[in-house]
Amino acid sequence: MIGPLLTHLFFFCTSCCCLGNVGPVAVDDTLTFSKSGSLVVKLGQLLEIHSDLSDADWVQSLSLRLAQPADAPAILGKRRFHPATKEIEFIPRFPLVGGSEIRVEISIADHPKPIWNQVIRVPMKNAERSKISAVYPTSNRLPENLLKFYVHFSGPMQTGNIYEYLSIIDDSSNSKIRLPFLELEQELWSRDRTRVTLLFDPGRIKRELKPRLDLGPVIEAGKKYRLEISGSWPDIHGFPLGVDFIKRFDVLPPEKSVINLQRWKVKTPKKGSRDEVVIDFDKPLDAALARRVIGIYRGEILQHPRSIELTRNETRWTWHPKQDWAAGDYRIQVAAELEDLCGNRVDRVFDFDLSKKQILAQPVMAIPFQVR
Repeated sequence: MIGPLLTHLFFFCTSCCCLGNVGPVAVDDTLTFSKSGSLVVKLGQLLEIHSDLSDADWVQSLSLRLAQPADAPAILGKRRFHPATKEIEFIPRFPLVGGSEIRVEISIADHPKPIWNQVIRVPMKNAERSKISAVYPTSNRLPENLLKFYVHFSGPMQTGNIYEYLSIIDDSSNSKIRLPFLELEQELWSRDRTRVTLLFDPGRIKRELKPRLDLGPVIEAGKKYRLEISGSWPDIHGFPLGVDFIKRFDVLPPEKSVINLQRWKVKTPKKGSRDEVVIDFDKPLDAALARRVIGIYRGEILQHPRSIELTRNETRWTWHPKQDWAAGDYRIQVAAELEDLCGNRVDRVFDFDLSKKQILAQPVMAIPFQVR
């Protein structure tokens, strides 16, 4: 019963400084670091479960100590119980150090173990507020069967319940599209929590599936929409983005063709130069996959670039070398999982009729070139 009361209470940092002038910093409706540096815990259901406790009992129940070592002494400070708001406030004698891990416990008589126990990380003083740094696809003209958006942030974000901060709006009626995204319990975050993948519901993209028949496509060709991301979305320090983000786009007819490497235009380098390899695709490709699954090989050895750029609305791929080019035979190799904006691959389209056998020519997966 107690576990769900406090969630997403972890703060992360890169350096240490004392807490102050940062808030109030609230991770959720349960725990807040005030601007003055005190810690406020809302008791919520705990107060109802243990309704026999007096105000004095609650004052004595809260303790803070360093998370390590396990036998660290309690942090000195004053406690106040606020019955009107059902909160306990802890005012430390000395400022808590930003970035330090603190164990917060609520213990009561006749219970051998704390009735609530949580390790948190103290937020940083002057922690920089995260912001949205990019949204892919970057084009403002997108196909009706668009499969996903990637949202990039300048710093790590809080996870969980992300869909409450996201909306697709039909510009003509100014109405929200119902359930546009596939709301996964396991959200699709990068390891550093600076990129999240928003999948459109595939059931509303593929023809003849029930979600599409019941609700229609998420977006329709010929219409205008906007992706709205709420400025209330908190980063990992508890600070909201602060500014709503809006991406407006027009919708084109569905894209239903496979990726064809024979339509790509390739600019190759000269021996002894540090010229880039540049590929102009015939249509926009998935930004994350284009960076990850297109490589340059010499024989069986993968060549490592200084950097890879995607520009011109993900239709130009530029590979910057680390060193001068040596003469020889090379190839641009494409992995099978490369996709365009709609999930179409080199060897198949995303939305195909399962009742009909797909007959495709053997796909080209590599483009050879020579450096002379």
